[in-house]
Order: sequence, then C-alpha cells, then structure tokens
Amino acid sequence: RLWRLLFCLPWSIYVRAKLLNDEPIHCHGLFALFLADLAKVPNSRIVFTPQGSDILVLPDKKKIVRRFLSRKLYKLAFITADSNMLLKKILEISPNIDKKKLRLIQNGIPLSTIDDLIKNKKLQKKTIDICWIRGTSEIYQFKYFLELLKQISLKTSSRLKVTIIDAFGSAFISKKIFDYKNIDLSLLPRLDSKRFLKCLQKSKIVVSIPISDSSPRSVYEAICFGCTPFLSDLECFDWLPEEIKLKFLFSTFDLKKDSNTLIDALQNMDSKKNKYKNLRRNSSFYKSLDYVNIADSYLKVFQNVKKSLYEVE
Repeated sequence: RLWRLLFCLPWSIYVRAKLLNDEPIHCHGLFALFLADLAKVPNSRIVFTPQGSDILVLPDKKKIVRRFLSRKLYKLAFITADSNMLLKKILEISPNIDKKKLRLIQNGIPLSTIDDLIKNKKLQKKTIDICWIRGTSEIYQFKYFLELLKQISLKTSSRLKVTIIDAFGSAFISKKIFDYKNIDLSLLPRLDSKRFLKCLQKSKIVVSIPISDSSPRSVYEAICFGCTPFLSDLECFDWLPEEIKLKFLFSTFDLKKDSNTLIDALQNMDSKKNKYKNLRRNSSFYKSLDYVNIADSYLKVFQNVKKSLYEVE
C-alpha cells in the first residue's frame, strides 16, 4: 500500500497519457478507481468492479474511503459485482445510484483445468481431512478455526490430517497448534493456481468462515472437486442451487456444536463419491462460473457504455 501511495501520481499521469481514446475503462479494484479519478478519466467511461473488501470492509474502517465512494460511485457508467451482498452495500454507501447501472457478474473459476485434474486418477484420492483455504487475518476468523481444531483434537480418537494454506501471505501462527493431539498439521505458503487446485482436490472438508464475503472462488472450486464446504452462512451463497447447498456445513460459531459437526462429517464421509458430478456443465451454477459466459456479460456492459458515449457525442 505504501508503494502504491508513493507512485500513484506518476501512475495517474501515465494513465492520463495512455487513455486518449474514447473506449470504456475497466477499473478492477478500489486503487484502480482512485487512479482513474486522479487521472481525471471521465466517469461516463468507467466500469468499476470492486473487490469484496473494497466495499464490505474498508468503507466501515476508513471514513475517507466511504467519503470517496459515496461521491464517486453514482457518477460511474456501470458497476459490476460478484454478489448481491456487494450490490446492496454499494447502494447503502451511495443511495443515489441508478440501479440500472448495477450488474451481477460472478468471478469465474478455471473449469477446464479442474476437469483435467478430475480425470487424473493419481490425484483422486482424498488424503487431507480438513483444509483451511482463506487468509489468517481477523476478517477470516482464523483464531476461531484454531480453537475449533483444538476441540476436535481432544474429542477425536483418529489422527486427522489438517492443511492450512496461507492464502494472503505469511502470518504469525502459534507453535502450540503443532502440539494438538491427533492433528497432523501441514502449513503451506500462498500457492499458485494449479498447486492450490491440487490441494483442494485432495481435501475432504474445506473451511471458509469469514465475517463477510463476496464471491468465494475457492469455495466454488472446492465444490467442483466434491469437497464438503464448512462455511459461514452468508448471503453470497443464496444464489446457489439447493442440490449443491445440501452438502454444505454451516458454522454456528459454537465450539462444541461445530467440532461435533466436523467429526461426524469425517466419520460418515465416502471420499470416493462426488455428489456434484451429475451437475457438471448443464447446471446454472457451472454456467455462471464459465469464463466464456462471464466474458460475454462484461462485453455487453462495455458495449452499453460505448453506445451511451456515442449518444452523448
């Protein structure tokens, strides 16, 4: 963030020099929007796609961010977001927005890569009992996960293999976790996409329990591999078909209940059976996450912006 702030002025000059045509501008993330604003890019050309934290977290933590967004968002040509939760928060921050400018477009997942991995018989055996796939900061409730592991270690008589993927960089993790009885722990750094997917494929239960979320790609990827997701019960999952949500486990944030839920799920799990297999390709879920469909959705947005620009001229 410090480097971004130091170089935002020269970057904005570069943006201003490069964007002399009349094409729509896609700002992916809050910093890109700030640069476009600094470079005096006309609002009528901007399509803004915020990241989840840009809308769900930062405006509540930083007054300056909320002030910037409240004066900026309603002026933009279009805003695309990957969940209704994000769109509702955008309307709360900037109530003057014309709702016609809002578009719900999911983040895609690499379905072709996932299909190739599923076909690889050597990778089909699930050797990880519980996999943590999110960050270790407060918003992801990592401390609760560690408390949960401690409870599980005291209750189970089986040795469980647990993998923690530090998805957003290194963080301090207490060494006490390595002393938990019946827990064989593996700590992995941030992984590239292919290695991350292989790790998901080997996992029985995938844990994602943030306070808030937009479109959790990693959860959707886990679904494709037939993992059982253990999740915060958030609005971002409301769009999913019931046949998929039936396999979800939702956290109650009660240590006793949640530890029993996870132990029972592991004891009753058939690791060879993929209950999502019959949903492949012909379901609304997979179509919504296909890169081709997502590209088409964005293309329509950009075409609308371009059309409106010509009409103004």
